[in-house]
Amino acid sequence: MTAKRYCLWFLGFFIFGLMHVPIETKALSLKSNVIVLMDFSNSYFTPERIKVAIPDNFRKLSEAIGSKNDGPDKPALIQLLPITGISQSGRAICEYVLLRKKLFGGKKKSCGSFDDTMCSANVSYFKDFMEGQCSKKVLLTREAKATDISGALSLASQIGQSQGAGDKFLVIFSDMFEYRNPKLPVGKIRLDGFHVLVVCGAEYNSEADTLKLCQGTEALWGSKFKTLGASSVTYTLETGNWHLGSAKEFFDRG
Repeated sequence: MTAKRYCLWFLGFFIFGLMHVPIETKALSLKSNVIVLMDFSNSYFTPERIKVAIPDNFRKLSEAIGSKNDGPDKPALIQLLPITGISQSGRAICEYVLLRKKLFGGKKKSCGSFDDTMCSANVSYFKDFMEGQCSKKVLLTREAKATDISGALSLASQIGQSQGAGDKFLVIFSDMFEYRNPKLPVGKIRLDGFHVLVVCGAEYNSEADTLKLCQGTEALWGSKFKTLGASSVTYTLETGNWHLGSAKEFFDRG
């Protein structure tokens, strides 16, 4: 073998080797984290609400998050956590990464360690997931006999604080009446940097033998959220088209 042919052979072998060296996947850098708390208590998660109100809220939420101009900055991680009688021990029911859409297509989507089937820049895929797979999981969940809002806030804040320095949004679907076992310990709640949106259920709550509305809790919970570090607190009523107004202003605060 001549020196020239030997050099060409060696160069070809070297390039072939480089092509087969595994490249480490680049970690996904999140711009936003949207954590959704869903109330499964028997005062909110009722058969009547399961038919209309809850699916309608999922549709409005997916519209608001998927909005190109008014939704959270992408990539955005959306996670749904339960409010139950023991919320602190809950896990995400649904999780999706909505990527930023590339202007000229090109490279393969960068999902990092997230499942490719729950990660896309296609807003239609995201809406289908939220209104289909995620909504079905929620509607098949058993109702809870207590409402541990504090435990859910602790879990959400700890998860959010651990997932990077991007914008943090907390969306709460609930009637905001807490009935929890006082013996249950509650972890630390740090809402520093979080923007909070409470989407109130429209029905009356009569658990304490007195008719009350979610909107009447705004002063109490608004003060608590601010004390816990929240950057902003917004209350809205589910029966309106809150995804066209309140949600836009909410995500613009990020």
